[in-house]
Amino acid sequence: MNVRFFGLLFICLFFITACGGSDSNNLPMVSAENNLPMVSAENNLPVANAGKVQNLPTGTTVRLDGSASLDDNSDLISYSWSFIALPGDSSAALSGPTTVNPTFTADKDGAYVLNLVVNDGTVASAAASVTITAASDDNSAPVADAGTIQNVATGTLVTLDGSGSSDADTGNWLDYEWSFVSQPTDSAGICPYPICAITDVTWPFIADNEGAYVLRLVVNDGALSSVPAYVTITAASGNSAPVADAGTIQNAAFGTLVTLDGSRSSDADAGDLLTYAWAFVSKPTDSIAAISGPTTVNPTFTADKEGAYVLSLVVNDEVLSSIPNSVFILVAPPTTKRVFVTSTVYQGDLGGLDGADAKCQARAEAVGLSGHFKAWLSSSTLSAADRLIHNPKSYFAVYGSYRQYVVASNWNDLTDGSLKPGITWNEKGNINGPWAKTWTATDNSGAFLNYPSPSKPPCDDWTSNKSSSPQSLIGWQD
Repeated sequence: MNVRFFGLLFICLFFITACGGSDSNNLPMVSAENNLPMVSAENNLPVANAGKVQNLPTGTTVRLDGSASLDDNSDLISYSWSFIALPGDSSAALSGPTTVNPTFTADKDGAYVLNLVVNDGTVASAAASVTITAASDDNSAPVADAGTIQNVATGTLVTLDGSGSSDADTGNWLDYEWSFVSQPTDSAGICPYPICAITDVTWPFIADNEGAYVLRLVVNDGALSSVPAYVTITAASGNSAPVADAGTIQNAAFGTLVTLDGSRSSDADAGDLLTYAWAFVSKPTDSIAAISGPTTVNPTFTADKEGAYVLSLVVNDEVLSSIPNSVFILVAPPTTKRVFVTSTVYQGDLGGLDGADAKCQARAEAVGLSGHFKAWLSSSTLSAADRLIHNPKSYFAVYGSYRQYVVASNWNDLTDGSLKPGITWNEKGNINGPWAKTWTATDNSGAFLNYPSPSKPPCDDWTSNKSSSPQSLIGWQD
């Protein structure tokens, strides 16, 4: 039997796009001093990093950060946080003690000291600790941040940067005090300018001899001084090791494609080409997320579970490798999704899958529907099931500005061959009519279905209006 369809109806699915954000204070530096002895030739001990000290008002919800913990073997690690000291009468309890970023409420004045141990599935790290200090008076001590490590050529002008220092009390002005802790033998570590104030947020000096320069920064808010923060600058006359930068914290939506960014990694030696090596440090339970392009500067992965993903980046200049640098991706819980059939009928030349998605998006935006919509459509190279989010929450038919009429309880329900009321409402919230058959080259499960012409892609993969090809499309809110 020959089947011909002359009109295309879209069913459109929605997903929420993700927003990036940055918070350099939540991405502590991994220092060379944190390396631990090797357990065996095959497996190194993982290294725990409990994050930076925090000073804040009593009653604040504290978020801890273990995202700089690493494993040299690129094994996935698990986290175990615990209190080792609390202020008297405090009833503080950790929420999510086995996550990378648990929280607790600092309910009493005083110091909260916590330990973090990470495990790579075989061995556990040594414990790393962090101190959180809460105060109920009008002033909390500031927190110093001396910036990131730098590897430079000998003779380079180095600029230190304390701009990541912070104060929980809004409006406080910070004073900065830089000093050398150690420097190479015979180094003067001089500032090249007529006036160099060690009390500025940035401070320049010349790395005049080979070796390590360790500097200390203390900040003061006019009443209280911070705990010192340290940074190491290493100068070399030959090849300098590159410095990895895995980018800034990102907040992503469930099911979305996350793009990482290592473009700010650097090498002091002009002309050196960098190679990149990304790896997961940890990811949510049951996640099967995999990195696409792990040796590129901008790899991607799909956030298939809610929770925290931590990734590390190591860069290499063909001679030396950097110290690993990590980035933290927080994925929000899944949300309900909307679906509709387009009120517009289309021919088979949709401009491919991308063009079909654009048509769904245009119909949604025309009536003020927010979010990102895709077409329920398959091609000979990519099925609907492979390109749409498998949402664990409900799919609703669009009805005005409300989410009503549950079409399916979740992805499995959506693709089991039986929809609850069926998808009959268009993007305007009206029931489409008269009834029309719709060809999507997709079966009930979301798999590609090349019927009635197995030897030929549907409508030349949605780029042709030939009447001999099936010509309709369904779009979903992804």
